[in-house]
Amino acid sequence: MALVRNSASFRRYAFSVSYDGLNCLGFAFQGKHENCMNIQGSDLRSLHSVEGKIRLALSSLADGLKPDFTQGIDPEVLWNGCNYENFQVSSRTDRSVHALKNTFHVDLRTKDGDRNARWDTQKLIRGLNVHLIRNARDEVSKYLKDCSGKMPQSLMRLPENDVRITSCRPAPLELLPNKHFAEGAEDIDMNAGQPSHISWNARF
Repeated sequence: MALVRNSASFRRYAFSVSYDGLNCLGFAFQGKHENCMNIQGSDLRSLHSVEGKIRLALSSLADGLKPDFTQGIDPEVLWNGCNYENFQVSSRTDRSVHALKNTFHVDLRTKDGDRNARWDTQKLIRGLNVHLIRNARDEVSKYLKDCSGKMPQSLMRLPENDVRITSCRPAPLELLPNKHFAEGAEDIDMNAGQPSHISWNARF
């Protein structure tokens, strides 16, 4: 059975990503708690989660966002992209944990909104990696300017080398049986909100 999304112009892509977690706040997106001075007084400026960095690169590539690190980035902008949605990772890692190959999926559409257009997977890999590097360099430059050129311990290693997209391919379109759906269940509550079939998901 073919998968039909609410917006036919979106297509799901599966990515592999490798990262050095030393300069990252774990994998999971922390929203407004990234890139800030937190309430405990820790200096987290220029530090992001792996997902936060990828979302920023997705916003730059798919939505044309030109991040202004002098003004800060609104977390809502990264959470709700115009041309990407349903970001899901297979497994989250903690702060300072590295990965050679983690997997995530995201639904993407092209900027022109052509429902038949598809992203070229090699262009996605190259484009996201370019934005990952560019955003990291711009943010470090802004941080050093704010701090009178003093390099903090967390940035002694260049964060532009922290996160790399290593592969991308279109996710399978077929719907898969949902293991949480009880076929023929008499108690309707057992299946409340559960579709009998789900689309391909990096988590499962």
